[in-house]
Amino acid sequence: MNDDDRFDHPNFQERYEQQIEAYEEEKQAKAAERQKRLEPPINLATRHRT
Repeated sequence: MNDDDRFDHPNFQERYEQQIEAYEEEKQAKAAERQKRLEPPINLATRHRT
């Protein structure tokens, strides 16, 4: 086992929390991207969604 992956490593909790935060941000960004793609494009000539 890599020494950095051990629970008794001095920085384990800090690195774990940073990874969780990065994952949550990535998850939110992906959800926002999915929401953008759900809306159909707007026809600029008629200003209606196609």
